[in-house]
Amino acid sequence: MRFLYLLALLTLPVFAQIEPGVRQYMNLGTDEYYQGTVTYELTYEVVLIKDTKFLLFNVKECFYPPIKSKYLKGYIFATGYEPVCNDVDESMLSKFSAVGAVEAAFYSQFPDGSEEYGPFASPGSAQDVVSLPSPRLKTVSPRTPVNDRLIFLDGLGNTLMAMDMSNLQIISNVVVPSTVGPLGIRPSATLPQNEVWVANGGTAVTVSDLGTQQVVTNILTPQLPVGLATAGIVFTKDGKTAFEAVKFFSPDASGNQGALVAFDAVNRKVTSTLLFKFQPVAILAAPDGYSLYLLNADSTITYYDILSGTADLTISTFTPGKSGGFNPAGQVYVHPDGTRLLWSSGGNLEVFDLTTRKVIHQFSFGLPSTIAASAAMTMSQDGNRVYISDSLGDVITMETDAGGILMTSNTGTATSVFGGPPTK
Repeated sequence: MRFLYLLALLTLPVFAQIEPGVRQYMNLGTDEYYQGTVTYELTYEVVLIKDTKFLLFNVKECFYPPIKSKYLKGYIFATGYEPVCNDVDESMLSKFSAVGAVEAAFYSQFPDGSEEYGPFASPGSAQDVVSLPSPRLKTVSPRTPVNDRLIFLDGLGNTLMAMDMSNLQIISNVVVPSTVGPLGIRPSATLPQNEVWVANGGTAVTVSDLGTQQVVTNILTPQLPVGLATAGIVFTKDGKTAFEAVKFFSPDASGNQGALVAFDAVNRKVTSTLLFKFQPVAILAAPDGYSLYLLNADSTITYYDILSGTADLTISTFTPGKSGGFNPAGQVYVHPDGTRLLWSSGGNLEVFDLTTRKVIHQFSFGLPSTIAASAAMTMSQDGNRVYISDSLGDVITMETDAGGILMTSNTGTATSVFGGPPTK
């Protein structure tokens, strides 16, 4: 079979612009055999479905039987059978360089398509998203905006800082009353998101503006006991409401061991305090902005409904047949698609389905048991990978769908990594 390997170089100018909604055809070449002729034809099109651009393409292989001749009153007529056409097997498409040229043009033209997202979806997965006629649908995920800033608390300088990760330069710093934290970044309709809320020892929340490099205000929380630790600060999607989850070092007179404080983030004041019998150690906001998830010291999870203002469900994260639930000493993240939580426990990546409320996957980091339990984990911005690091300098990159270990290395010294921009 003869493939046109140089076609990409010859046709790149042709693909300079792909008009959405216009189906294009291209002959990729012809092979002659004594049994007949085989031709290869590329079909491609860009369509917009639910605000996401998709690249559709396929290659057909058509077999034309040999031409037959017949005589009629002294004239010769050439006839042939109807061709038999089939889609070229997906595993063979990469051998047609014109397909690569179409992909390259698509990625360069549309900002929500990135060469980091291959359009070759697993067989059938595209049809599960949307049903379209041939050519086959090859899904290209929308690009997640890359956040090039790293915002952190510097305990040595007693400051809240922002670093530009493209050049490792400090671009903003604000002196704050406490660098114990944690902190929460308030969503904004426009970038950059400069308003940062820092937990201030359980007595207040400090609001800072990284744009003006000033402390805006301190919101007092006098209804809380002094002996507490903040589990986290999160916001609703519109940035109008903030929540601070705290655990008490000792129960209050009513036996409560924690609380969820709600703030009017616009007017910067406390609006309500919900007391708990358990101790929250982590709080996560669902991407849709309607739910909060509180992970507790007793390995339970509490679902908080933002619209009703109620904690309507608290259940164990231990799942029958699985070795462990949430580890209060580990790290936990909500996947950007909002369907699951990911946490580290006992040297494993645990994947917890938020709908079925069960651990559905356990993926081993592959570290020795003596170090695995204390390894740190962070997640990439798009949720496709986690990074594991430990005090021995081990660094592991694992993809989150099937738990495949993509890379291992060792720096020779204690190492910490953080979840960077989209990676897949």
